[in-house]
Amino acid sequence: DGGGASASGWVAETLARPVAAVRLASAGLLVSLPTSPRLPSQSFTVSVTGHTGGNALAYFQLTIFFDSSVVTYSGDTFVDSSLYTLQMGVTNGSPQSFLSVIGAAKNSGSSAIVGDNVALLTAQFAIASGAAAGTATAFSGTLVSFTDVSNRNFLQVVPAKFADARGILDSNGQVEVWLADAVGLLGYATSAELFNTQPLNRAPPAAPVDAGVVPRRQC
Repeated sequence: DGGGASASGWVAETLARPVAAVRLASAGLLVSLPTSPRLPSQSFTVSVTGHTGGNALAYFQLTIFFDSSVVTYSGDTFVDSSLYTLQMGVTNGSPQSFLSVIGAAKNSGSSAIVGDNVALLTAQFAIASGAAAGTATAFSGTLVSFTDVSNRNFLQVVPAKFADARGILDSNGQVEVWLADAVGLLGYATSAELFNTQPLNRAPPAAPVDAGVVPRRQC
């Protein structure tokens, strides 16, 4: 399985790499990145989940930092959560930008806000159009606070953990950028001009010199 991208008549196919699922062992924030390479301008989904340490996670606040020379943020309309109402803000910098998110549980009595893999949000990013080929450290992040239903902050100001193609947990997140290779692309005119010619021997032409346009067959 893999995601594909097409533009201007070429098609690129990206093969997904099987990577074992990574989970947090204790309370904290996990940001999951794509495990297969991406092309410049190709979008991808970042999933953010939380390990609540047995607490009901009523509110959270987090910051995701990203290198805008490698990735770009697709906008607030591309951030979603089924369990939380979100407030977001993005600050663009060069090269580091950051996305700040505050979430409040839609139903503070729901059992879905307790667990080791509570879905906080998904966000759309894309590889920057001018990103260089190779593996780049593109993300870092901070869990500002986790707050339970009694308004107690049970976790504050800890680094987020990232899961990517390396299959490990780290304090930064990497993406792999591939550039599209043009394979078998040939310049091909859609028509050709044909001439009848006269030898340059100063003799009068046997027939008028003329030109015609003949379409070439498109395969």
